[in-house]
Order: sequence, then structure tokens, then C-alpha cells
Amino acid sequence: MPTDRAGVAAGVLNAARQVSGGLGVAAFGALVATGFEDGLRRAWPSAPHC
Repeated sequence: MPTDRAGVAAGVLNAARQVSGGLGVAAFGALVATGFEDGLRRAWPSAPHC
């Protein structure tokens, strides 16, 4: 990467990190909302319930 484009590369990297983090949170939330939590409770009945 040429030094005159280092700022653009850093900006693209940071934007990609933010987008992928948001998608990860959304995917995990979708799993929890569709019963993932109930499946975990059935798999580990001794786990504390909140």
C-alpha cells in the first residue's frame, strides 16, 4: 500500500470491522430469538436460569 493511501486503507479496514461486528451481533440475536436459549437450557439442565 502506498503511503499516500494509508488513510484510505485504514478507513476501509475500520469500516469493515464495524460492519462485521454489527452483523455478528445481529446473527447472535437472531439465534437467541429463535429458541437457541431454550435449546441450551435443555442441553445443560444444571446451568443456572436467569
